[in-house]
Amino acid sequence: MRMREQLEAFDAGRIDALEIDALLTFRVGREPPGFNVEQLFTERLELIVARDHALARQKRVKARDLVGVPIIWMPRDGAPFYYDLVRTALNDHGIRPDIVVETTSPIARLSLVASGMGVTFALQSEPFKGVVARPVADLRLDFVGVLLSRRRVSPSSPLHAFRDILVAAAQRNA
Repeated sequence: MRMREQLEAFDAGRIDALEIDALLTFRVGREPPGFNVEQLFTERLELIVARDHALARQKRVKARDLVGVPIIWMPRDGAPFYYDLVRTALNDHGIRPDIVVETTSPIARLSLVASGMGVTFALQSEPFKGVVARPVADLRLDFVGVLLSRRRVSPSSPLHAFRDILVAAAQRNA
């Protein structure tokens, strides 16, 4: 099953149609039937700006500071959950984003930001030369990373060893 079909099946609640035993995702708002859901980590999306951008010098960035600022973003079909989270938060503050470039590549987005073409949102754990991360004080853009695992999988399955490794890594990085 192609990634787009998996996302559509997941969003439509047809997760059982997916041919998977586990899924690392940010996408859970409910517990899908037949799956355990374990929260692994929470990470905040932050504004990413070029080191020499005016917003990089501000001690406190607010949503209103983004009015008229060119934004490097992604097409919605590339990551609907991610796209909608940011778009809704900006709209809730009355901000209509000035999207100047859309690309599905995180590296391309960060490169364009580093070149001074605009700003973007990304996880702080995505460091990149020439850019700095700034929290936007009045936007709560938290991603909760979760592991979904099928309940019917045998306890001796490699899935359980995989799960233990993920949980240990998440605890070390907490």
